[in-house]
Amino acid sequence: MKRRRLIFLLVLLSAVILFSPASFCEEEKEPAVVDGDKKKEPIVVDGDKVEFLSETKEIIAEGNVIINYQGSILTCDKIKVNTQTKDALAEGNVKVVSKKGEISGEKVVYNFDKSEGKIISGEIKADPFYGKGESIERINANEFRVNKGYVTTCNLEHPHYRFQAKKIEVFPEQKVVAKNVILRVGNIPIFYIPKLIQRLDDNRPRVRLVPGSSKDWGYFLLQAWRYDFNQYLNGRFHLDYREKKDFAWGFDNTFDSSLLGRGVFRTYYTNERSIESRHIWDEPRNTTEKERFRIQLLQSKKIAEDTNMVLQFNRMKDENFVKDYFYPEYEKDYQPNSYLLLTKARPYYSVNLLARKRFNRYFSETERLPELKLDVPSYRLGNSYFYFVNNSSSAMLENKGAAPSDLKQKIFRFDTYNEFSHQKKIAFIETKPYIGLRETYFSNNIDKDGDELRNILYGGINLSTKFYRMFNTSRDSLFLKFNDLRHIITPSIAYNYIRKPNVTSAELIQYDDIDSIGKASSLTLSLENKLQTKRKMASVDFLRFVIDSAYNFKHAQEQGGSFSNINSDLEFLPSDWIRLNADSIYDRRNKHFDSVNFDIYLHDAKHKEGEEEKWSFGLGRRYERKDSNQLTMEFNYRPNDKWKFRIYERWYPRFTDLMEQDYTLVRDLHCWEMEINYNVTRGEGNTIWLIMRLKAFPEVAFDYNKEYHRRKAGSQSE
Repeated sequence: MKRRRLIFLLVLLSAVILFSPASFCEEEKEPAVVDGDKKKEPIVVDGDKVEFLSETKEIIAEGNVIINYQGSILTCDKIKVNTQTKDALAEGNVKVVSKKGEISGEKVVYNFDKSEGKIISGEIKADPFYGKGESIERINANEFRVNKGYVTTCNLEHPHYRFQAKKIEVFPEQKVVAKNVILRVGNIPIFYIPKLIQRLDDNRPRVRLVPGSSKDWGYFLLQAWRYDFNQYLNGRFHLDYREKKDFAWGFDNTFDSSLLGRGVFRTYYTNERSIESRHIWDEPRNTTEKERFRIQLLQSKKIAEDTNMVLQFNRMKDENFVKDYFYPEYEKDYQPNSYLLLTKARPYYSVNLLARKRFNRYFSETERLPELKLDVPSYRLGNSYFYFVNNSSSAMLENKGAAPSDLKQKIFRFDTYNEFSHQKKIAFIETKPYIGLRETYFSNNIDKDGDELRNILYGGINLSTKFYRMFNTSRDSLFLKFNDLRHIITPSIAYNYIRKPNVTSAELIQYDDIDSIGKASSLTLSLENKLQTKRKMASVDFLRFVIDSAYNFKHAQEQGGSFSNINSDLEFLPSDWIRLNADSIYDRRNKHFDSVNFDIYLHDAKHKEGEEEKWSFGLGRRYERKDSNQLTMEFNYRPNDKWKFRIYERWYPRFTDLMEQDYTLVRDLHCWEMEINYNVTRGEGNTIWLIMRLKAFPEVAFDYNKEYHRRKAGSQSE
């Protein structure tokens, strides 16, 4: 019974999004642009032989004929043009070219004023599509029609594949529309499509089939079938099979309308039947059956020029569903929450209204029903050097423990922080002393014996300056390249003080950082060294090194103050093709590194703009004391235009075996790309993926391979 209710709910929710008449109106055809409405201009005909017949007002031309008229260029061997009606009959190697595309053939009837024409046994090119038909019509400047023909993205005389239909409408730079379509590979019909709508402003292919195998899934086939209802609504239908999990299906409905804004509504459902044997044809064992699903809605809408709405809803059957079926999403957010956020941003303030509710009982979460925030950024008071900052919030908060816990801690909290600062440059030093006051009201404390009003005083000062020096020196070698150097030294000192609150954090229920504030006093020392140079007429950080540490002063009943960890960050770009990054956290008291990260990235910097790099290499190390110590490597190489391959490795330095290996081979098949991916992960088994990708529509619906993530460059100094 529960299963039936769930299926009914999924279908109902999909139907609401798909067929709501208030949200999505019928598809509207683009208005035709009639060139005849434009200012009239004479038709100029060039050719080896040109003759004007005054009686019939006709121009007859032969040999290398060319006509350039209102954005359309016609070339042919012979033509007859009526200068009154702008009708033309062209013969022999005829081609009509415009910004929207071109049609060609042996015989064309064309009207220059209306941009209308018909060609017998013609060809069409409207990037990225090519087509042929018994006849091709140019309906207007924005529409072509192919009769009894085909369209394809393959530009060969005999294309590898084609969509064939009796009538195909091509709207350049917008879409291709056809009914009763047969997909042929070579001359073999593969399948029938009742209606084909392929948008040209979206590079997602119509169908994606991804076969493979893995330890957890066994053999699998992931399918994504795209549909387009109209210009406001499109999506994908997923029908996936996993040998060890059985079938799963769902919808990704993408919408974009003035009423609802932009967003995506996703559903995914499986009646999972896990088999314990290696393959389904092996000796049968016990089969576990379990209903699992996910419902997700992501939506954003611009309500007014300064007001935006963001909605996120996530509902899963269990806490591991996203991990098991959508692991890349799980890596980014292992506990997706649900909320509604309204934001009003004005020049001098912003207001946020947040409503966050828990819909998955197996997660611990803090509900905010609702929370209202007012933020006034650093606001200058008149023409003085004084600035004012305000951050205020009012919220109904409730901590809810993960099931089966019945933990519920609910309070009302009002918090406001006000700060005054004075920003001025004294001699060569930028100064910013400030004083702040935080007042917070709690409707209850941790003992639930009454409300609390907490007061906290803040104070401090920030000092910084910059020193510059120019070096007129240059170097242009393989490993080192610079043209003049500017050395910038930026020392800074920041003292921050927080007075002991009259209500300590131990007396309060903990919801977020506001509740855990305690007495603190610290002095932070920071030094930034930067070398800048010019490359290709742009300023580049040749070398940047930052080191900082904070001295924490002692409090009552403490042994004494001490320096905290020493943090460092290094970025080095010795040449266009080399980048080095490193950062570390050094525990000064215990005299060891808590964290060290190092990356080197080499790449082909000589490739032409718009071309793919011929090679790239990345090597990185991630060290976290008592937690992780691993190396990652990625190498990409393209030996020629037909082949490219990629290697990714991950391992621990103390072990000889690799933790993970990932190999990818890509073959260019003219209009297609074939990609084979093989992954071996210790403890998880092997995975093989086969991807067939149309080059004109390269996006892949399934994120499968690992990547070496190099870090971005730091800030630029003016």
